[in-house]
Amino acid sequence: MTGILKRAASKAAFFVGIMMALLLAAYLYFAQKLYFENLSYAGEVFANVLPESKILETKRWHGVWPSGWGCSYAIVADISGIDRTELPSTPPGTHWQLAYGGNWQPTPAPPLGDTTRDAIDACRDKWDPNTANRIETALATPGAWFSRDSVGEPVHLYAPNAGIAARVRYGD
Repeated sequence: MTGILKRAASKAAFFVGIMMALLLAAYLYFAQKLYFENLSYAGEVFANVLPESKILETKRWHGVWPSGWGCSYAIVADISGIDRTELPSTPPGTHWQLAYGGNWQPTPAPPLGDTTRDAIDACRDKWDPNTANRIETALATPGAWFSRDSVGEPVHLYAPNAGIAARVRYGD
């Protein structure tokens, strides 16, 4: 009789272990989706500068494994109908993850230097190919505005003729 009880207990423990592993996997999957994909990010970035835009791509947090480097981005469309008398920029003091605009330069953007990160190239495979092409075309042709720092970590784009605006960052 004890042999039967030991086998039953062993099978029950195995079943409970499998169920716990499945629950943990499901939790981690959904936590990752909510935390790393953060679907409200683009809305937060553009809430006060392009409030009627449509979110195309959004990701606030990138994972830290394996290298700690990754992409965060806020990309919106349908901006061409928004009347603007000045280039859109968030006010000074805005949290760095939500900052947009600033030192605007007209496109086409000059080639990157040897020590400048290419945030667009590093992140483009995360987006719909059409979105990536629209961004690259807007940066390469006249009629839009861009801003990037000296190392290329954040890139901001305002392209009303192409109907797209973006805040892209590749960093740690």
